[in-house]
Amino acid sequence: MISDGRRKCPALFWCILLAAAIPAGIAAAAGSVAAGPEIGQSIAQLADKRWAERSKGFYRLLKLGSDPADAKGAAKVKPWLSGLLNRNPQQADAIKLALMKTLEVEDRFAHGGASLPEEFTDYYGDLIQAVAALNDPRSVNALAGALGTGNMATSALVAFGDASVDAVVQQAERATDRAVRLGACFVLQKMADPANRNPIKDPEHKRKIQQALAGGPCSAGKKK
Repeated sequence: MISDGRRKCPALFWCILLAAAIPAGIAAAAGSVAAGPEIGQSIAQLADKRWAERSKGFYRLLKLGSDPADAKGAAKVKPWLSGLLNRNPQQADAIKLALMKTLEVEDRFAHGGASLPEEFTDYYGDLIQAVAALNDPRSVNALAGALGTGNMATSALVAFGDASVDAVVQQAERATDRAVRLGACFVLQKMADPANRNPIKDPEHKRKIQQALAGGPCSAGKKK
């Protein structure tokens, strides 16, 4: 659900105190948007220890990019994200980094073994969609951690080409979640496909992909 509650920082020092209480990556983003308290508070909320609060922060942030007529409806991830970044160019990079860091947190939570409520999976899917839509190579680790969730992460990683090879190979080799490993192998197969629109150019990356597919983690379970 999208939270309608908006609280403004009563003073600049309160925004700074909020940033000091959250992880370094997201705190840096929050600190850089102190001039925009609503954005800063939303980013700070993304670092809450409770996923439900992180979810509220995410939708609260997205909602700042919505048109008034759409603000009370279901989240429209891509158009709202585009509106948010276009309206706040000076804070755009901080917003992007905060979303990437948050996805890394949710990747770990999603694969932590706990039963996931439907509300979390809906939020997680929207967050993946938002990060994939950024089209930012800095998001490869976050998206690689979301492999196995569907086409959004897969397509983005294939499109990044060389920039995502190492992160995907690492997931194929080390991920404890079978769905993540299979997702990583699927991406590597797509990367090795001659019809791939984003061909791998680095010879070392080509070697790593072939090794994973032919004699590495992705060869396990293949018919001989």
